[in-house]
Amino acid sequence: MSYLTFMDLRHFRTFVTAAELLSFGQAAERLGIAQPAVSQLIKTMEDELGFPLFRRLRRGVELTPAGAAMLPEARATLDQAQRSLRVARSARRGEIGRIDIGYSFSIMAEPMLPALIRRFSAAWPEITLEFSARAVEESINQVLEQTLDVVFVRAPLGQLSRELVVEDFYQSELTAVLPIGHPLAQSGSVSLQTLSTEKLIQIDDQPGFGLGQRVQDLFAAEGLTPRIGLHVDNVTGITGMTAAGMGVGIVPRAIAEQGGAIAIRSLADCDAQITVCMIHRRQLSPQLQRFIAMARMVSAEP
Repeated sequence: MSYLTFMDLRHFRTFVTAAELLSFGQAAERLGIAQPAVSQLIKTMEDELGFPLFRRLRRGVELTPAGAAMLPEARATLDQAQRSLRVARSARRGEIGRIDIGYSFSIMAEPMLPALIRRFSAAWPEITLEFSARAVEESINQVLEQTLDVVFVRAPLGQLSRELVVEDFYQSELTAVLPIGHPLAQSGSVSLQTLSTEKLIQIDDQPGFGLGQRVQDLFAAEGLTPRIGLHVDNVTGITGMTAAGMGVGIVPRAIAEQGGAIAIRSLADCDAQITVCMIHRRQLSPQLQRFIAMARMVSAEP
């Protein structure tokens, strides 16, 4: 038989109060109920358990050995119930919980997303953040599948489901990266026309997505076709292969500046920017609402 069939928190609260005061009358006063109700709740517990919890005295009551043994457990049950309520209320308010965050490879190497994570974790330490680095299209699909809550990816983004919300998070300057000693490194900036004659190291993004497509669009806007010499699977591969003398590349400045033995030059006569977007579903958990709000605040700062 389950002892919890007819016992609930009212029974435990009544038992603990009566045990602390050793008086059903005083327990009734503290609980704001009639004394017969206290007696009935205790009797229900004793009948259910099959043994007495109190000895009735001429004045007041005293705990039986079984009642004394049960008292700390009953207190713990009430404490756990209170903790459970606090946790549930905190979760409902978005103060605790978990957010699964995806991002394109190398976005963590730029300052904005780490700054957001640092500030959010300081403000809401009880919300756990989990991270997953994926290719652009895969990250977006995982938001649709609800495997990830929010992702940060580089535009362009191809055709997206209407279930998704896309917000600009920040823009990065795109720069040319050249091997040390390359003739083009002698000038302060490099044109796309000049770069189109060089072997370009290109990231292997899915067509229509990310840095790879953005670089293709820059050349196309000038009526140029780049000469692809090598494909790599992430942005840091571009700087690494450039340092090795395998060609030239175009990457965000913050990543170029971490690239080691390479020359960094501005792109001349073009809109050399790339946008990092934040993508999430329309329906947001309370935790994600807090995260998105802070992301917007960080994005709006100069």
